[in-house]
Amino acid sequence: MKELTKRQREQLERQDTIIEKAEYLFCKHGFENVSMDDLAREVELTKRTIYRYFASKEDLYFAIALRGYHRLYDMIIDNSLKGNTGFEKIRLTYYTYYEFFCKFPGLNQLINMGGVIKSDTKDKNLPYRKQFLEFDKQLFDELIEMFMEGKVDGSIRSDVDITHLALSSIFVTSGFFQMLSLSGETYTEHFNLNQNDFVDMTIEILLDSLKNKKKAI
Repeated sequence: MKELTKRQREQLERQDTIIEKAEYLFCKHGFENVSMDDLAREVELTKRTIYRYFASKEDLYFAIALRGYHRLYDMIIDNSLKGNTGFEKIRLTYYTYYEFFCKFPGLNQLINMGGVIKSDTKDKNLPYRKQFLEFDKQLFDELIEMFMEGKVDGSIRSDVDITHLALSSIFVTSGFFQMLSLSGETYTEHFNLNQNDFVDMTIEILLDSLKNKKKAI
């Protein structure tokens, strides 16, 4: 691989700094409440300079979300490799998502805005949006592959279409954490619930719906 020049290294460092500062501001104040002027002041650069790296505020959002997905992906791969069956890998993946949720609550909530941002920007040419969607598909493909592996090794039920089962399970799980993120501690405190116990119970119920009960796991 060709070694980067000093100028290229400086450009990458500046780009990373912009992403880091934007992530901080978006997570703290909300995407809609932060302007590019706010970001320019935070990074001590002109808006013109920022726009040399990112096509728009929305494009910058997808750069942040993409980096967040890479963090989540790395955590999932590291943990899921410990599983011996497809079911075990899925179980480890769902608990890894909870770990990500706890470590990066603001980022997780920000990433969950992706559906809204995608619908608002679908007709715009945003380079990082394209990269985000491609990586999003890769992540889903990896998760679906775990379900396929579970069907083959007999640890996952096979009486329903495995792709539909995978997509439904992923949708419900991500939706649960999205609601937990939006409600904060209000829901668990209102019903006097311990969050860890509540999450453990929910994940185990979801996992039980996937398990091949005819075969011991």
